[in-house]
Amino acid sequence: MKVKMFNKEWEVKNPTYKEKRELQRARMGALDVSGKVDTGKFYDCLEIVENISGLSESDYVVKDKPLTMGEIDSLLSKLLTEFLDVSKKD
Repeated sequence: MKVKMFNKEWEVKNPTYKEKRELQRARMGALDVSGKVDTGKFYDCLEIVENISGLSESDYVVKDKPLTMGEIDSLLSKLLTEFLDVSKKD
């Protein structure tokens, strides 16, 4: 699977069914009963995305400039959305 962001294209691994289920469980677990996001659990979810994707620290460089933590979070959030095929309405 390819994902484009920040004027770069990354080749990432496609998640298996089992990985998607694990990711969906983590995503839903990051929400409390009122729908508020538990930040710590959400970052755990992003770590799962990173592990599934095969991305690592050395991948977070665009044109010899490292991405900021916020940019890395944005990239991983985009992958989360693509892996689970969810829209912003979910």
